[in-house]
Amino acid sequence: MLKYVKMILLVGALSAVVSGCIDSKDPDLQISTIAYVVQKNEGTDQQMKTFGTYVAMGAAYGTVAQAQVTREGMPLFYFSKLDENFYETRRLEIHPDLSNCNGKYLVEAQDEEGHVAQNSFTFDIKESMGALNMKEPLKYESGRITAQWEEVENADLYAILVGRAVKDNSGVAKFYRINSQYYNWEPSPVKTSGIFNPSTGMGGNSYIIDGTELIVAVVAVSKSRNLYLEGDYYKIVVGTDGVTPVRGFN
Repeated sequence: MLKYVKMILLVGALSAVVSGCIDSKDPDLQISTIAYVVQKNEGTDQQMKTFGTYVAMGAAYGTVAQAQVTREGMPLFYFSKLDENFYETRRLEIHPDLSNCNGKYLVEAQDEEGHVAQNSFTFDIKESMGALNMKEPLKYESGRITAQWEEVENADLYAILVGRAVKDNSGVAKFYRINSQYYNWEPSPVKTSGIFNPSTGMGGNSYIIDGTELIVAVVAVSKSRNLYLEGDYYKIVVGTDGVTPVRGFN
């Protein structure tokens, strides 16, 4: 149950994410779902746009034996198991057209005794966002992350993505989106620049100590609050100045 509650908290500081817990007909199994669409812009002019749907699920009151997510009745095969009761789209299915992410989704889990829990949601996102052009690159110095960017078309909120690394059995740090959160930039009145201190801005989490590895990125959020335009990803090490570009965090 503790893990289940923790997963719900991973929605982060923004309320822009589709999330929910729906009672199954049999209370022996419950699930909670987080979902949103990620936009990425590529190229020097930021005009090459791609889109991918992210879904994560946590379960309680039972042990999940199998889980799946479907869109308009078609299974999404990249929904994979992370832990006993956690599933997520580990690698986003990238589309060149935003409409490919719209539609009705069904998340379904079944435990070892055959109890079934379901959660559904619908995306109907009309407009993508414009270019995310950086005026000052993302930096990490003296414990603070700073960045400055031009206003993004169709965005009404700006945030920073902060993802925490998890070390595998060999001690290698890996990043999973289920361990990421979105935080409002400060100062909030200034829409096109931000300052963020991971040691204090993440709610005083005990794991934010010197040496902690984090993935960070500038994020623009659309008015629909279900579309997130993420900039380039960087790795930082808390307590050590500098950023390292990272590819493939999706």
